[in-house]
Amino acid sequence: MIKTHSICVSGEDLSVHLPNYKADKTLGNEHLMNLKNQIQQAKEDLDGNEDIEDILDCCGWIMKIILRAGLALVIEEENKYTRDLFPAYSIFSEHYPEKESVMKQALKYAINPVENPNEIIDFLDEIGNWMVNESEKWLQFYNPKKVRNMDL
Repeated sequence: MIKTHSICVSGEDLSVHLPNYKADKTLGNEHLMNLKNQIQQAKEDLDGNEDIEDILDCCGWIMKIILRAGLALVIEEENKYTRDLFPAYSIFSEHYPEKESVMKQALKYAINPVENPNEIIDFLDEIGNWMVNESEKWLQFYNPKKVRNMDL
């Protein structure tokens, strides 16, 4: 974050002492390594949940994870990364046009979460299983030993 998202406004600029940073498989790995567990956790948190604020929070949280994981799937081809949701959706959709409409729904849920936990769970069943399978393929190719923290 210091290297890519900040500027020095006072004191010594620490960024010059840090290694250069680029969007690559190490960053993709961070987003994809725990995706299956995060989707499962969201589904468990939503199942039977009647707390509207908790449901809305969970919906927004997991949809942001889905969108950023989508970008992580193509990070090596694109050599770019953003935490911004719309660009992540757009870049992903260029590579997976058949999933554009589903990812667009994830974007809508991230911006305007819904109160219906079953609607979210159904959506996670649809996109989540596909995302987990794609993540597993990605990990098999870029991180077959499934090292949690890859070297830069």
